[in-house]
Amino acid sequence: MATGTDTDLQQLKDLITAGNIATQKQITDSNAALQKQLTDTNTTLQKQITDLTLDVKVGFAKVETSFAKVEGDIRELRSELKALDTKFDEKTKNLDQRITSREFISRGVAVGITVTIVGGLLLAFGKIIFFGKI
Repeated sequence: MATGTDTDLQQLKDLITAGNIATQKQITDSNAALQKQLTDTNTTLQKQITDLTLDVKVGFAKVETSFAKVEGDIRELRSELKALDTKFDEKTKNLDQRITSREFISRGVAVGITVTIVGGLLLAFGKIIFFGKI
C-alpha cells in the first residue's frame, strides 16, 4: 500500500523529471539557436574576409600598375636628363671654345692698344726731345 508520503514523493519525482525534461529541451533549443547564430556569423565573417581579400588584391593590382607607370616615367626622365646633359656638355664646350678664343683676341687687342699707346708716348716724347714741341 502506498502511503500519502509515497504519493507525495512520487508526485515530486514526476515534477522534477518533467522540469528536468523541460530544462533539457530549453537547453537543446538554446544550443540549436546558438549553433545557428554561430554558423550565420561564421558565414558572414567568411564572406567579409573574402570580400576584403578581393579588395586588397584589386588594390595591390592598382598599386602595381601605378608603380609600373612611375617606373616608366622615371625611365623617360632619365633619358631626357641624359639628352639634356649631352646638350649642356656640347654647349659648354662650344662656350668654352668661344671664351678661349675671345680671351686670345682680347689679349691681342690689349697688347696692340698698349703698344700703340707706348708708341704714341715715345713718339710724343721723341718730338719734344728732338723738336721741342709736339
